Amino acid sequence: MMLYLVGIGMQEKDLSLKAVEALVNCQKVYIEGYTSKWIGFKKNLEKLARKKIEILERKDMEEGLDKILKDAKDQSIAILVPGDPFTATTHIEVMSQRQRI
Repeated sequence: MMLYLVGIGMQEKDLSLKAVEALVNCQKVYIEGYTSKWIGFKKNLEKLARKKIEILERKDMEEGLDKILKDAKDQSIAILVPGDPFTATTHIEVMSQRQRI
């Protein structure tokens, strides 16, 4: 399947059509909330996605990344990131780890 890192801008109105498509089509959607501030509302994203969105804290990204990557083998997963997903080294590491699995 697929793992998407989706830059969501700084608020809901910044979402691209491709971002909305990923929200709707992925089986699991997470929002990473520690590398950037986001001026939005999770419930609005959940309405767009038509599913619950789980918030990832720093420990989830660092200690729980293996589980997320393993899950991405069998299902499509989106990790939503405020702003540009590749400005934080954390997200570059996520994609690097994904290539190894």
